[in-house]
Amino acid sequence: MADQPEVAVKVDTYVKLYERQMAHYENTQGIEWKVNIGVWTLLVAAIAWASTNTVKISARGWGISLVLVVVAHALWLGLMHSSEEEDKRFWCLYRAAAEDALGVTVVPKHVPRPWWKSALWLLSEVIVTAGMALLLFLVGTARAAQVGR
Repeated sequence: MADQPEVAVKVDTYVKLYERQMAHYENTQGIEWKVNIGVWTLLVAAIAWASTNTVKISARGWGISLVLVVVAHALWLGLMHSSEEEDKRFWCLYRAAAEDALGVTVVPKHVPRPWWKSALWLLSEVIVTAGMALLLFLVGTARAAQVGR
């Protein structure tokens, strides 16, 4: 068995790595929600603006632009969720290493979230963006048609 100081140094190192990974996760999650709120706020502002102003963009132009916004947001969210899952995997590894060094098991090993739960979570955020984009499309094209009469 390793001597006590060596075990203490290992455990301390693993705990610091664990805490650092948790902080990275929380930071990533904070950025994710700030960007979500920012994207959604911009879409709401665009809806309000489009309801009183006319933009000379065809329905096809509106559609393509807004599909690109939704796809870009979905891709970005996928990367953020992937980063968060990777953070969880690492912090569980560090916690398990600390427990192994101490010769105890406090928490079961990390089990990744099933793909369908991850997809459902991602989809719930993308649906909000898509719903707002659809509303902007409807308002923008209706306003253009109203002015075009």
